[in-house]
Amino acid sequence: MAAKRSGVTLGSPLALFRARREDPRACPVSTVGEDGMKGTRSRLVRIVVVWTLFMLAIAIVLAAEAMMSLINAEQACFVNFPATPCPSSDDPAVVRLTLAFIGVPLGWLIGLGVGGLAWALVRRQTASC
Repeated sequence: MAAKRSGVTLGSPLALFRARREDPRACPVSTVGEDGMKGTRSRLVRIVVVWTLFMLAIAIVLAAEAMMSLINAEQACFVNFPATPCPSSDDPAVVRLTLAFIGVPLGWLIGLGVGGLAWALVRRQTASC
């Protein structure tokens, strides 16, 4: 069992955090900038911008494909009504369109939340030194 100091097991993350706070020399020196966050911040911003563009491209492709599928089904229904059924609400194109307008933005928000948490954790680690 690891030794204890003031109720905290040595080697645990809390003990390492306290050790860094008590002895600033234990923290690695950053050569990125004055505050050590400049490079990390720009990297996280680039990741968020790429994530946004990626999700936007997915949404546009899904919506365009679903709309073309629905338009083609509607035209086939109009031309050959008795032989070709009209698209209904359970058509796969409607599901893809719903995914493009609801699912992709939710995924985008989840990605932004994960990016925000990563930024906060990096900021906290840099600030603790």
